[in-house]
Amino acid sequence: MIQLRKVSRQPNDISIFANHEAALEHICDHVLTREESYFWVILIPRYRDIVNPTNDRELDILASAFWRDQEQDLLQELYEGYAKVIADELHFSYHDSWYWEQDHYGKSRYFGIGLHGVYVIWSLPTVVSAMLLPYAAKKTKTSFSCHDRLTTPRPRRPGSEFSNEIRSDTEENRYEIFFAGCQSVRREYMDACADKKKKVVRKCPEIAKDKVIPVEDWKKRVFANRSER
Repeated sequence: MIQLRKVSRQPNDISIFANHEAALEHICDHVLTREESYFWVILIPRYRDIVNPTNDRELDILASAFWRDQEQDLLQELYEGYAKVIADELHFSYHDSWYWEQDHYGKSRYFGIGLHGVYVIWSLPTVVSAMLLPYAAKKTKTSFSCHDRLTTPRPRRPGSEFSNEIRSDTEENRYEIFFAGCQSVRREYMDACADKKKKVVRKCPEIAKDKVIPVEDWKKRVFANRSER
């Protein structure tokens, strides 16, 4: 069972996912699914020591073990790395107001991005989703229960093949993730603003900007963010 982490925010703490099943579902659908997995390996320490992010068979075997309550130490380790990135993104989103708010059935739901380039959706008091949006595999048309996941642990499949090369952890590769994430999240934001049904109640001028901050400014913000933490 995953030990869930919380991010301290006033007036309420934010749980990084509502429960074990929600956290595991997102780990399997995003962290362990290509092409996102090619980039999570840069953001999550020891990922490549746990599983090869380019090998679908290995990813399926590990995800299946997780749904069968096996390899729980490895699951917790992956979750800790995932949760750390999400916590960083929440901190930056709040600090620099890189998020917008929508009315979701009478309750506030927030959408933001941070310096890792991860798109985070949250409400109070829990994270709803977190992904590398430009690399995320399409959501399936049918839902998969916990029982279904025993035989289909990673139902999302990428639409095309990509290089099997595992990327190294460099500032250039991290900025590439951030840059692509900002472009994709901006499109999400502009679409939301144009759709009256999505009820945007708090806008975000930073995300609306046409240009992504250049790499040198990004590096300065990363350094400042680390110093504040």
